[in-house]
Amino acid sequence: GLFPNLVMTLEHVLASLFFVPARSPSSGEIWPVLVQGWTLNFEMLFYAVFAGSLFMPRNWRLPVVSGLFLALVIAGRVVAFDDAVMLTYTRPVILEFVAGMIIGEFWLKGRVPPLAVGSALFACSLGGFALIGVLGLPFDELTTGPLAVLLVIGVLSLEANGCVRALSLPGLLGDASYSIYLWHTFAISVVAKAGLAIGLGAPATMFAAVLSGTLIGIAAYMMLERPLLRRGRARRVTAGLAGRAAE
Repeated sequence: GLFPNLVMTLEHVLASLFFVPARSPSSGEIWPVLVQGWTLNFEMLFYAVFAGSLFMPRNWRLPVVSGLFLALVIAGRVVAFDDAVMLTYTRPVILEFVAGMIIGEFWLKGRVPPLAVGSALFACSLGGFALIGVLGLPFDELTTGPLAVLLVIGVLSLEANGCVRALSLPGLLGDASYSIYLWHTFAISVVAKAGLAIGLGAPATMFAAVLSGTLIGIAAYMMLERPLLRRGRARRVTAGLAGRAAE
């Protein structure tokens, strides 16, 4: 009842479960059953490519992965793909993984911008996101990708210079962010329909939807994700101890 327009087929469900980009029978968009899971399809591509790169010498990994992703994006610009997989994996958004790898390399080497530069990058990023909304610019990877990179570099600079305090609530939200990402649409759908039914105003409905989506995500993290993570770690520790005993 929450999703009256949802159409499910076995093929689409299986594609969703195995992170294969496919067109949704509900809308024709390249979305999985859980719509926000479209980002996970990109992540699985990166995990697979990065895992393969681990068989290469350390100094080859970044250039090879960067070259592959750049070649895919160029191919997407040159060839008019119709296949859902190729349409997905040739989008410029995959270059954000390359940016993340480059930022990670600099972070591991301790090469972080000074505080003044980091603060400027942080401010420019927030200002850029605001301009997208004010000027009605396209909200896509070509506009938001560079701003996201600036934001990450700026925050890392602030953290490296001791400007980011460790607080319990932001820490909890960070830990629960994946569960919030997965579960928030269910809470928002309920609140949006309830708000419409009782005549709640748009600002109050939006506030309640954001709050409920966050809370259900935290609850899912506490009851499902965290126990599963602990169980997985316990099994790895047990297996490691067993292996050492056998030696």
